[in-house]
Amino acid sequence: MRFAPTRRRWLRSIPALAAGIAAPWIVRSQELGSSEWMIAISEGTSGTQSSLEVMARYEDLVAFIGRAVNRKVRFFLARDFAMLEEGMKRHAYNLVLARPSDYPARAVRDYGYQLVTTVRGGGFIRLIVTKDSPLKSLQEIRGKRIAFPEDISYAARVATATLRDNGVDIRKEKSVQFFRDQAAIGFTLESKLADVGAVMSYSGVGRDWEKKGGRVLLDGPKQPYMPLVASPRVAAADVITLRNALIGLDQSPNGRAILQRLGVPGFEGRDPKDLLTLLNWLGM
Repeated sequence: MRFAPTRRRWLRSIPALAAGIAAPWIVRSQELGSSEWMIAISEGTSGTQSSLEVMARYEDLVAFIGRAVNRKVRFFLARDFAMLEEGMKRHAYNLVLARPSDYPARAVRDYGYQLVTTVRGGGFIRLIVTKDSPLKSLQEIRGKRIAFPEDISYAARVATATLRDNGVDIRKEKSVQFFRDQAAIGFTLESKLADVGAVMSYSGVGRDWEKKGGRVLLDGPKQPYMPLVASPRVAAADVITLRNALIGLDQSPNGRAILQRLGVPGFEGRDPKDLLTLLNWLGM
């Protein structure tokens, strides 16, 4: 069996990546040179792609970041939230690019990290129903069968806050089903096993629901999505350089190809206070 060059390169790097995932701050102190950076990337725990596939998707972005700041940048996929948090506390990572957004938000609030960029457009909760649903407004969902994200998840926190702001207390609803996979929420609605569902705008269901003929009862407020934050060890000049480079990524064919591979429209600058406002809104 023959592998493409990129795939062979990733297969050769598996041992080093595994070491990074196990103890990234040890890798940083023992293996990184003075001109090298470590970036932790997290897409949460959802999704069916393997770690190798996800990391391959970010390879060109990481290389672009390295060129922008004239550093060799190493990275690993952080699927363990406790490890991600511990590494942020230790300032093990020069950069963190992560969803759910509360992790990099806490890095700014609690660990001295600096906001670089967020994905353009933000992320928000969508309250969805089928095309033939009799429900016309959010207030009508009381007492209905609600398909909700996993109760300990970021999506559930965002959905709860959105409903709260619109006068609906999810804790008082008697017929709520919780799902770890948001694709299952769409399937449950389509199967008439629930009346209304809550999904994130950037999930597959959230992106495609209306295209498939479904309806949206409410889009919640846009919140910072997938923030990129830099540790206190990163110079302010490097933060500015990297921010400008990422914001301008969509101005070239190669940059647009990177964005397309990531499945995002681009990056934008944002006030760090937006991250603190998000945490307060979620009660964290």
